[in-house]
Amino acid sequence: MQHEGIQPNELTYAMSLQACGILAESEESCLLEGQLMKAISLHIGRTLHGDVRAKGLDSDVFVGTALLSMYGKCRAITEAESAFFSLSQQDVVAWNALMSAYLEQREGRKALQVYNQIHEKGMNPGQITFVLALQACGTLAESGESISQNDQPIWLISLHIGKVLHADAQRKGLVSDMIISNTLVSMYGKCGRLSRAEEVFEQLAVQDEVSWNSLIAGYGEHGYWEEAIDKFRQMQYKGISPDDVTFICTLKV
Repeated sequence: MQHEGIQPNELTYAMSLQACGILAESEESCLLEGQLMKAISLHIGRTLHGDVRAKGLDSDVFVGTALLSMYGKCRAITEAESAFFSLSQQDVVAWNALMSAYLEQREGRKALQVYNQIHEKGMNPGQITFVLALQACGTLAESGESISQNDQPIWLISLHIGKVLHADAQRKGLVSDMIISNTLVSMYGKCGRLSRAEEVFEQLAVQDEVSWNSLIAGYGEHGYWEEAIDKFRQMQYKGISPDDVTFICTLKV
């Protein structure tokens, strides 16, 4: 396009930045000319950012959110934060992108702080926001932090927040959403509440490979190895084909 002398606009930059993010999410061990894909993506993304800044487009919500998302997927969290605060308007999509960037860094606590800010600003969280917040609870529970405020274990705080999110999702009629329900199964599993994870799992209208994987991983992570193997057998009995995640979880067990 550039060789043809066609000038890029906001949409061109946004799609090119999205392409960098997709490339960054590809297998980290994948090399191109001796460099990791994430490093290549980040280099291209920074070059695009320079062009965007020169044209005064970095404050544009659409372009700025694409920048934020790209930096998040490349795990350049400082630059992601900078892109967020440079936005002329911070909508739910931008806040979601910031949450996602923190989750890429395994920063569950910061992601939940962002979720809290979304509520404080009176915004209405949708499916993606709930999924990210539930993932943040699971990430925080797995973080290895032993004690938090008021001498409570971090997993217990994560579980409490997860239950509040679950109740909120129920009030908004979002628990029938397959992605949210699967994330709930995963969150309860990571917080060690396997009976609750099983309960949510049983209420699913459709139990796909993601649902079974979340349950198998939850049992395996907390030392219930026989139960995890039993779930693997049940999954096959139900005619659900295991995928690569299923095999990884089960081989760990």
